[in-house]
Amino acid sequence: MIIRSKIVWLSCLLFSLAILPDCSAPEGACTEGISSTSINPNEAPCTENCNCNNQRYEGICDTSTKKCVSEGRESCEVAGKRRICLVSEKLQALKNCEKGAQTCKPKGMEGLYWGDCKCGNEEPPPELPDKVKICKGTDCVTFTSCGKDKACEDGVHCYDILENGDGYCVPKCDGGKTCPKGFECETGSPSYCIPVGSKKEHDACEDPFMGKEKIDAEKFCGEGSYCFAEFDADTGICIKYRDTGCTKDADCGSGEYCVPLGEEEKVCMLACDKDANVCKSETKCNNAPDGSKRKVCQGVW
Repeated sequence: MIIRSKIVWLSCLLFSLAILPDCSAPEGACTEGISSTSINPNEAPCTENCNCNNQRYEGICDTSTKKCVSEGRESCEVAGKRRICLVSEKLQALKNCEKGAQTCKPKGMEGLYWGDCKCGNEEPPPELPDKVKICKGTDCVTFTSCGKDKACEDGVHCYDILENGDGYCVPKCDGGKTCPKGFECETGSPSYCIPVGSKKEHDACEDPFMGKEKIDAEKFCGEGSYCFAEFDADTGICIKYRDTGCTKDADCGSGEYCVPLGEEEKVCMLACDKDANVCKSETKCNNAPDGSKRKVCQGVW
């Protein structure tokens, strides 16, 4: 009787095991893409990256096999320290990169271990403030907007210059640093290297402070001018440096009006009362923004 009972119990156990699914990666709370678990999830079934990426193992859920590809993390000594890292061979195909940057004990990590090796190949200098973001590859020099978890090349970094958490990749020229060829130093706090474009005075233009997704370097003003954005427009007018701070028409050149473009600043703009054809490319003759009956060449927006 005892033997028979054991056989029945064993049969039930084997049947239960037979109908169980494959052992999945352990569940855990996920913070910044890092699970709170520490067990090796490599080759375990998965539905999302967090199943494969935890406190002791960096990993990705391979969508083709629905299994984790994970490997052990290295320990580190100083929380917040950044370094350049090489993506392991088995993760390269899933990450689509060979080199990246990683942080010691990033947000979501409980111990002193290196965080994920995130694609890119330039480590942000440690002296930069926390709000500095980094962006992707050579697109940086064309002023692509940036977000977190991407890295720049050639010492070009993305700075939060728009006061809304977004920024563009721009070289920095503080502390006596020189700008790359084709760039000018736009002094300020901090100072940035701005590419010198081919747009002429009074041509429509773009600049990095307009908040556009991507800025075309060919639409930057030429040497001796800067792009003055008109109110909330996504384009501006190339204005010579001498135009800044005019107080009356006599301060401007022939055929120009001194026009207020804000509460405090006035600039010289090309007059088109008599001939609208004087307006340059991508600009048109409009009423001056000061509410007067004068007409000036303005950017198209």
